[in-house]
Amino acid sequence: MRRALGYSWLWLVVHGHSPYRELVKRFEDDLIVAVGKGEPAVVMSEYGFRKVLSIDEYASYYKDIDPLAPFKTWKVGQTDSYMSAKVHPSYDVYSERVKGVFVVSDPVDWGRDLQVLCDILSTGGLPGTEKGNQPPFYFAADGLEYQAAFPSERLGMGAFRIALESIFNQ
Repeated sequence: MRRALGYSWLWLVVHGHSPYRELVKRFEDDLIVAVGKGEPAVVMSEYGFRKVLSIDEYASYYKDIDPLAPFKTWKVGQTDSYMSAKVHPSYDVYSERVKGVFVVSDPVDWGRDLQVLCDILSTGGLPGTEKGNQPPFYFAADGLEYQAAFPSERLGMGAFRIALESIFNQ
């Protein structure tokens, strides 16, 4: 357990995301946010989580949560996709606190994701509100780097965890 600015840190790292299945009973009816490339919310819903949003979907509900969005030339998220609509039922994202965050794979938009996750973690799961208790945060892997197609190693989920932790601690 780590202490940061009066907040209890709960960072749990597993190897691969399949152990998340063991947490279904704890979070199955709670709102959770899934982070990573591809369709992380679909992965989590297939494990049995009922109220799951990808970080792309979650961020799309909050106007101005990403202050750099107007400067981005790419579009992130699948909020209009068929699969996304099937993943979660209707509920009020603006009043229901995020009860857990799960990093399933490497995040795509680090800047936006770091900002949104700091908002979730510092407010007890409801961005734009007062400070609150940090919801549990899970990482599927903690590798600093990995080898991809590029000749030099690429930064991995461990680097993202270090960045998030360093920013949040400040």
